[in-house]
Amino acid sequence: MAIVFASFCGECVGSVPAWNELAAAGVQLHAVTATLQEDARVFVRRHDVRFPVIAYPGDRDLAPLGLETWTVLLDAEGMLAGAWRGLFGQVEQAELLADLDDLEP
Repeated sequence: MAIVFASFCGECVGSVPAWNELAAAGVQLHAVTATLQEDARVFVRRHDVRFPVIAYPGDRDLAPLGLETWTVLLDAEGMLAGAWRGLFGQVEQAELLADLDDLEP
């Protein structure tokens, strides 16, 4: 599963508990943020993020360019199997888990 987020985003903060639950359940999560590395580090510590986060290594914050929060489910071949824009909460988590069941061989 791939997540795109910004460290200042309220929807992102609200999504962390559901993302952490999925990670604890064994779903492979990888997050990418266009915010600065130090801002990403603070976000990860402050919100107890329990999955890998890749941060933009440059000295320019790219998030103001229009970044939105996306949670994306990829199948075993890397093809798009589901996508959720904005807040990812319990309803979205249930949808994702149902989609995972559909992907099982």
